[in-house]
Amino acid sequence: MKKENQTYKSFKYFFKLYKPYSYSYIIIFLLSIAVAACYFLFTQASKLLIDYCIDYNADAVKSSNIFNFLLNGTFGEPKSKLLLATIVLVLFLTVLLKNGARYVKALFSTKINVQYYEADLRCMAYEKMLKMSQAEINSFTSGEILATINTDTTEVKTLIGTRINDILYHIIMIIFSIIYLYLINPVLCIVPMIGMPIILITLFKQLGKSQRYGKIKRETAKAINNVVSENIAGIRTVKAYSAEETEMKKFDKENSAFENVSQKFSAAWNKYWLSAQLIRSAIHVISLFLGTKLIFDGKISTGSYFIFLSYVSTIISHTNSLTRVVFNSLYQITSMNKLYTFLTYEEKIKEGQAEKEIRDEHPIIEFKNVSLTINENKIIDDISFVVPYGQKVAIMGATGSGKTLLFMLLNRFVDPTEGEILINGKNIKTFDLNYLRSHFSYVMQNTFLYSNTIYNNISYYDDETVNEERLYSVSKIAYAHDFIEKLDKKYDTVVGERGYGLSGGQKQRVTIARALYKDAPIFLFDEAFSALDQKTESQLISNLHAEYDARTWIITSHRANTAKEMDCIIVLDNGAIKEKGTFEELMNLKGIFYNIYSYQETLKKEGVVDEK
Repeated sequence: MKKENQTYKSFKYFFKLYKPYSYSYIIIFLLSIAVAACYFLFTQASKLLIDYCIDYNADAVKSSNIFNFLLNGTFGEPKSKLLLATIVLVLFLTVLLKNGARYVKALFSTKINVQYYEADLRCMAYEKMLKMSQAEINSFTSGEILATINTDTTEVKTLIGTRINDILYHIIMIIFSIIYLYLINPVLCIVPMIGMPIILITLFKQLGKSQRYGKIKRETAKAINNVVSENIAGIRTVKAYSAEETEMKKFDKENSAFENVSQKFSAAWNKYWLSAQLIRSAIHVISLFLGTKLIFDGKISTGSYFIFLSYVSTIISHTNSLTRVVFNSLYQITSMNKLYTFLTYEEKIKEGQAEKEIRDEHPIIEFKNVSLTINENKIIDDISFVVPYGQKVAIMGATGSGKTLLFMLLNRFVDPTEGEILINGKNIKTFDLNYLRSHFSYVMQNTFLYSNTIYNNISYYDDETVNEERLYSVSKIAYAHDFIEKLDKKYDTVVGERGYGLSGGQKQRVTIARALYKDAPIFLFDEAFSALDQKTESQLISNLHAEYDARTWIITSHRANTAKEMDCIIVLDNGAIKEKGTFEELMNLKGIFYNIYSYQETLKKEGVVDEK
C-alpha cells in the first residue's frame, strides 16, 4: 500500500510539472486518433477496392462502408477504371495523411518532451543538488546523484510524456478494431473480446515480480555508477596501491549483479510473452476459422474478409505493443519514485529572507555558545568568540579538532545544534544564503578547479562581465601570475578536471586568486598555504597585508609561524577552545601553542624543516 501511495504521489507531482505542456497531450492524442482514423479509412477503401474492382459481389453493395457514396452515379459501375482510380487515390491520400500525422506526432512529442520537459526536470534535479548542504549531498552516493540527474529524468520524461500517450493510442486501435469487427459481423468480435481479458490477467500476474526486478536493476546500475565515479576520482590512489585488480573485482561483482537481475527481468517478460503469445495465436487461428466459415457461408464478402484479417492482426500487434509498453513502464515508475524522493527531499538548511540586497562591508562575526553534534558525537563544543571587522585571526589545532567545521558553520553548509552565529548582531539563519555567503572569500582546504581555462577559474564569481584589471591584479597578489605567464596559452590554458596539469602549489595559488577576485569583506583561508613553501607563503601574506589589511582574515593552519602574524590566535582541541590570545600572550601561557611553536622552531633549526 505504501508503494502505491508513493507511486500515486509521484504521478500527481510530475503531472503537475507537465501542466505547462498539457496542451501537447491533447494535440498528440488528436494526432493519434488521426493516425487510427487514416488506418480505418484505408481498410474501408481496400474493402471497396476488393469487392467492386477485383472480386465483384452484388451483396457487397448492402454492406456498410464509409465510401459507399463513391458508388453513386458514374462511380458506381463495378470494375470501372474511374472507380479504381478514385479508390487508389483515396488509398494514397490515407497513407500520406497517416504517415504525415505520425511524423508530426513524433516531431511534436520529441520537441515538447525532450527539449522542454526533460530539460526542466534535469535543471530541477541539478538545482536541488546545488541547494543541498554538504551533509545532505553526502547522504546520497555520487553514483545515485548522477543516475538521478542523467537517467531518472529521461525515464520520467518517457513515462509521462510518451508512454501514457502510447498506451492510449494502442487502446484506441484495439477498441476501434473490435468495433469494426462487430460491424462486419458480431460473431467475429467474440474471440478477441474473450482473449483480451485473459492476456491482461496474465500480464498483471507478472507485473509485481517484474517491478521488484526493475527496482533492483536500478539499484545495481547505481552501484556500478558508484564504483566508476569513485575510481575516476581516486585513480591515483588506485594506481599508487596497485589496486587495479581489486577494483576490477569490485566492478565485476556489481556488473554481474546487474547482469543477473537483467536476466531475471527478461525471464519474467519472456515467461509472460510465451503464454500471451500462445493466447494471441489461439485468437488468430480461431478468428481465421470463424472468418473463413462466414465467407464460405456467404455471410461476408471477400473485402470484408480481407479487412477482418487486417483488424485481427491490428488487435494482436497492438496488444503486443501495449503489453511491452506496460512492462517497460515498470522500470520507469521506479525511476519516477526515485526522482520524486530526490526533488521533494526537505533541506535542513532553510533559507532566511532578510537582507537580500546590499552586502555589509564591515561585518562583525560572533560565535555564541556554538555546539555541533553529529551522530551523537559533539564535534564542536560550546565555542564563543568575536571577530571585529579588520581583525586577523588564526585557528590552530590538531587534525580533527574542528577548524574546518567553523568555516562550514559560517557558510551554513551545516547549522549548529546549539547556540548561534551572528553577523552584526543578527543570526545568520535569518539571512538569504546568497547574501550571507557574499560576505566570504573562501579558500577551501581541498583545492578544486573546474575543467576550464585558468582565466575562467579565477573569474568564477563573475559569470558575465569580467573585471580583467582585478583578475590580473589578484593573480599577482596570489603569486600565480608569473607561472601562468610561462604556460603556452597563459590564462587561456585549460586545466584538466580538478586542476589536473598543475602542481599542488599552483592550484592553491589559483584558488587564492579566485577568492581574492570575489573581493568579499571577510577572507577565510582553510589551510590555504599548506602546499606553498614558507618563503612563498611569507611573500603572499605580505602582499595580502599590503592590499587587504583592512579586511577580516580568518586562517586555519598547522604552521605556528603563520599564526604568529595574526592579531589573535585560537587553539582548538576536540572541538573546544583551549587557548585564545595574541602571540605574546600564548607564548607567556606556555600551553599548547607554546609547545607547537617551540617544536616547529626546533625542527627548523635542526634543518628538518626548510625555512625557504
